[in-house]
Parts: sequence; C-alpha cells; structure tokens
Amino acid sequence: MYILKINITEKSEYSLEADLFYTQNITMIRYPAKDDIVKIAKKHCNFAYYGLGAEIELEIYSANIDTDGVITENELIEKIEVN
Repeated sequence: MYILKINITEKSEYSLEADLFYTQNITMIRYPAKDDIVKIAKKHCNFAYYGLGAEIELEIYSANIDTDGVITENELIEKIEVN
C-alpha cells in the first residue's frame, strides 16, 4: 500500500516561518505516475491551488497497514512540490 500525504502551507509576508494549516492522507493500492499524483492533489486541494496562493507539498510513503487500518510502518519514497 502507498500513502499520499498532502501538506498545504501558507507563507505570510509577516512571519518568519510558514504555517501548516491543512494535511490529508490518501491511501492508494498502487503507485501512480507522477502526473496522476499531481492531479489527485489538485483535485483534493482545489481551494489552495487556485485561491489562496498556498504551497502544496506531496509526500509519498510505502506503508504497511494492519487489519484495523493502523499504519504499522512507513518509508518516504518521494517528495513533490506542486507550486
């Protein structure tokens, strides 16, 4: 199994650091192509991509999930910045 973690941050001109204000995990059965991953992120984060001027960062993990749906271990495979 794979997990696509979507992090959306907004960088304010008044603060020294960015504020993380949204994160979402999407469980996937197969590893999609990079273009498909970006399409999934844009679909789920339409409000951030088109409206707020926030930055979207994607992290793809290989994960083992037990029968209760709990992630037992994960490993970062790839990190993608959308905008």
